[in-house]
Amino acid sequence: MIEIRRTKWTRLKYVSCTLAVVSVIVLGFIFWPRTGALSPWNAGRIIDDNVFYDTNTFASVQDIQNFINDHTPACDTWGTGRSEYGGGTRAQYAVNRGWHGPPYACLRNYHENPNTKETSFEKGGGWFSGGLSTAQIIWNVSKEFGINPQVMLVILKKEQGSLFTDSWPLKSQYKYAMGFACPDNGPGNTANCSSEYAGLYNQLRMAARQLRLYANRPNEYRYKAGRTNYIQYNPDTACGGSWVYIENQATASLYNYTPYQPNQGALDAGAGTAHCGAYGNRNFWRFFNEWFGSPLNSVKIDSPLSIKTEKTGSKLFTNMEITASFTIRNSTNQRRDLGVMVIAGRDSNSNNYDFGSQRVVLEPWQSYTYRASTRLDKEGDYKFWISNYRDGSGWSDNYPESSAGNVREVTTFVQSSPTVVSAVTTQISRIHKNQSVNVGFQVKNNSTKPVDLGYFGLAITSPSGKNADVVFDTVNQLSPGAVYNYNKEFLPREEGLYRARISGTLDGGRT
Repeated sequence: MIEIRRTKWTRLKYVSCTLAVVSVIVLGFIFWPRTGALSPWNAGRIIDDNVFYDTNTFASVQDIQNFINDHTPACDTWGTGRSEYGGGTRAQYAVNRGWHGPPYACLRNYHENPNTKETSFEKGGGWFSGGLSTAQIIWNVSKEFGINPQVMLVILKKEQGSLFTDSWPLKSQYKYAMGFACPDNGPGNTANCSSEYAGLYNQLRMAARQLRLYANRPNEYRYKAGRTNYIQYNPDTACGGSWVYIENQATASLYNYTPYQPNQGALDAGAGTAHCGAYGNRNFWRFFNEWFGSPLNSVKIDSPLSIKTEKTGSKLFTNMEITASFTIRNSTNQRRDLGVMVIAGRDSNSNNYDFGSQRVVLEPWQSYTYRASTRLDKEGDYKFWISNYRDGSGWSDNYPESSAGNVREVTTFVQSSPTVVSAVTTQISRIHKNQSVNVGFQVKNNSTKPVDLGYFGLAITSPSGKNADVVFDTVNQLSPGAVYNYNKEFLPREEGLYRARISGTLDGGRT
């Protein structure tokens, strides 16, 4: 797929096609918006799959329209502004050059009827009954084919950037705006576009469809993920190329759409040109960074999945409140709608023990901690893992990906809770000050496996509020079905009412 651009220029008789256009030319200057540092260039990983196929990056058609409004100039629909090229007004200049007259439909106002092919150019320059806006078309095709609408906007900019800067574009500038069906096999490696797919609606829909076909039928196309591919630097084979290991399908799709990589000169040139350079995929990378932040999956699980109880930590028991948690971080400058996050749970018989689902929308640089609790009433082996659901993508156990070292799956055994099978008893019913007496209780292991009772005993508070605890025991292995008899000497030093409670910890008494 070759990049093409149509622009007005004083020395051109017709709207022109150019090969691998670097940027939009306005009054002879290269325009390149600056919004911050770029993610590192990696020829084998230009954009991640989870970004490329994320259809939830805009919440509505109006959000896309707002973005287009923010990135395009006000429209000179009737060409009344003074021409940048001399010769009176823009409309007068167009007539003198043999171009069509007004109305001129800029990107923010453009509408098209997919059935009749009528556009704003024939209908007054803006909205008309039956016409779909650019934003609506992008929304529709993104949902239909499961492609990130941000990707569609960036491809539109890299293929026909003048639509984002021109306040009085010609109809021909929309004709092959996505560069779809424009192979570079014309004279001198120029774009050779098929009129069958002309028009903005056709271009957007067929481009989205093609990007989906690359993913659905990867073996039918030249560049493939998970293997090393030879990628040229330029349509001219004499310019050479290099072998690139393509890490994911999204990057393979970009190369199938625009089959060149930038050479070092093109990368060093920034927004400029270089000998034997090609700029389509470089520009995609730059524009995506500048508009939406890193095209790499910069929303990540930022902590290990934790499954524990407040009282026993990671040792889980039935009928105790178990809390699951993990943290997600958005390391981009864009709002990210992650859809629904859930911690899925299954026992050894595949019975469902999911924790509650939570809708997660992260603002730029925001972190969010998922936390949910449940109780399990059956002993056995359980597996818990982080899962996600997004419209257009379905369920995924790999999105968002985890930062290094942060596990997203936990397998554990939940034991039947041990129970106190006798109340706290004393050797004699009437106790006197400074009289030694034995106190105790019994604990039963209800599990099919040995249980660790940890460090436990009787915590006693004297009438004056002082600590009067008796000696605690450590029991790390109580056999299945066994009963442990706790029995200790207690010497009261005060007269009055003592309060005794069974207490324990599984960390050796540190808490």
